Amino acid sequence: MKKKFAAALFLSLLLLAALIPSMTMYWRAAPSESVALLSAGSDEGWRFYTDEAGEETPLTRVSGGVYQGLTEPGQTFYYEYTLTQEMDGALLEIDAANRSVAVFLDGALLYTDAPEADNRIGYVVLPMHESDRREPLRLSLPDGYVGKTLTIAQGASVGEKPGYPDDAVACAVTLYATDPAHGQLAASAAQTSAFTTALSAVCLMGIALFLYQAYKGVFDAGLVFLSLFALLWAGDAVTQAPLFSEYPGADMLSRLSVYLNPYLSLLALLLFLLSRMRRLQKPFWAVVALMAVSIPAAWAASAGVAPAWVDGAAMLCRIACLWAAIVFGALEARAGTPFFRVVTATIAALAALWAILFVLMIASGGAFTPLQGTAALGAIRAAVRQRSPHAVLIVTRVLLLTGSVLAVVITTVRDIVRRGTEMRVLNMQYALAQQSYRDLRERDEQVMMLRHDMRHHLTALAAMLDGGETARAADYVRELVKRDEAIPRYVNTGNYMIDVIVNSRLSDAAHAGVAVEVRSAAAPARLPISDQDLCSLLMNALENACAAAAESEAPHITLDMHMKNGFFCFWCENTCRAAAAPAREEETEKAMPEHGYGLKIIEQVTERCGGLLDIRRENGRFRLRLALPAGDGAQRTS
Repeated sequence: MKKKFAAALFLSLLLLAALIPSMTMYWRAAPSESVALLSAGSDEGWRFYTDEAGEETPLTRVSGGVYQGLTEPGQTFYYEYTLTQEMDGALLEIDAANRSVAVFLDGALLYTDAPEADNRIGYVVLPMHESDRREPLRLSLPDGYVGKTLTIAQGASVGEKPGYPDDAVACAVTLYATDPAHGQLAASAAQTSAFTTALSAVCLMGIALFLYQAYKGVFDAGLVFLSLFALLWAGDAVTQAPLFSEYPGADMLSRLSVYLNPYLSLLALLLFLLSRMRRLQKPFWAVVALMAVSIPAAWAASAGVAPAWVDGAAMLCRIACLWAAIVFGALEARAGTPFFRVVTATIAALAALWAILFVLMIASGGAFTPLQGTAALGAIRAAVRQRSPHAVLIVTRVLLLTGSVLAVVITTVRDIVRRGTEMRVLNMQYALAQQSYRDLRERDEQVMMLRHDMRHHLTALAAMLDGGETARAADYVRELVKRDEAIPRYVNTGNYMIDVIVNSRLSDAAHAGVAVEVRSAAAPARLPISDQDLCSLLMNALENACAAAAESEAPHITLDMHMKNGFFCFWCENTCRAAAAPAREEETEKAMPEHGYGLKIIEQVTERCGGLLDIRRENGRFRLRLALPAGDGAQRTS
């Protein structure tokens, strides 16, 4: 156990050492003043049109920043806005992504992605950008920009499928002030820090649970993989954030991370899920192997060793592996694995919630924006708008992470509660066994004493009878019978737990002056219910019977334990205080407060175990009849 805990501690320290940069790098100052000029939710004040050699044609608005009316694929369109917001050190940010743009201020060119083209409004021809920009386009505005017209020329999508609408989709435009470059980077850092902090919390939780399990003697490698998954994802988020470019060596680390961290983190996630599977581990190894093979393939494509299509195939492999994990998890859940029941339910609930929110956002034309502040959903929206497979990847990864974390928490709490319950049951069994042992020794000692004196008693009786003293002999015999009745009864049903419980309660009844009659005592060696439930049933029944009988005029309990038709029958009848019979069955507990609380427990446990219960009170006697399914142990009968 010590070796397991030492190994767990070493691995945890390694994970913590790697986690520190992700937790501390991105806590920065609050963002400076900014104004969103154009976004998916608002394009107020903007004019959209096409211009072919001076012939302007207005475009028709579909939603915020989306217009129709282009006449050919890839056509350049324009959108312009009169700047009225005065800011110190104004910086314009354009989220151009893979779109080529040219920017004009009062017709004068400020920036263009196609310097070789004729960069005049009405004559600009802009091809699509070859790849996504790592960062938004940022331009400083000259002094005196207020009141001037900002015009942005942008090349439209050429369409990806036949018949696909060639909409004019504008880039988001934001105006920053007071050292705006740092302010925007800080704003991005604040969002990144919230996301990486959440992943860091998952990593710390996994480490803490890993150490706890190791301390208990269980080496759960799955928790290491869960922590590694969160750590690598946090590292990927850090290296791809804009502010990371301010650090030395950032470009190399960023390129390394973009092709390595996503694959390694997903491989760690699949290994974690594999560790939780019970029935489908062998076939799921194929999914893990496919993810492992895609890592060197993607790396080779990024290094130019393999064709470019290999990178796209590796992306599809990632998506296929994650969806396979969801399918395998659903099958495990259907087979009854508790962990995957939680995972599947969480994924289904989150997917339904997100679908509803996105439908509301789309139906409202961007007016419904409760999700704008979340980094993951912002990335999803951007990926969906660019028709990128990253959208599917991000959604699936978030769903699996959320479901896995929730399942880990719930199953861990269940295990802790179960272990605590097992310990309480074991302690109770030990205490009952000790008491039963003491009672048995006391009974044996009394029997030995009676046997030791039996010859003397018989000699005395013979002398009395020879002398004709029959009345005296009868009194002597009655005294011996009383002494025999004082010896505690010992029940042997064949079920260890039942014997321990019943014998301990019989001893208590004898000390309380309650006479006990056992008509039959037979039970299966095992019953298909937990020891805790069995204790709750019999202990409450016998304790209530003892307490009620002790208060009656003639304290007496009758027990009958036998097998019948595949059921273990436990019948207990005791005397009780005389009382008028209740008018309704539900009044029984009110009429017998000494039985009320125990009866509720008995009813709940009987129902949970699929048993039958009959409770009656009449003529100063209380009868409890309990029948429990005996299962495979029903071979033993009375």
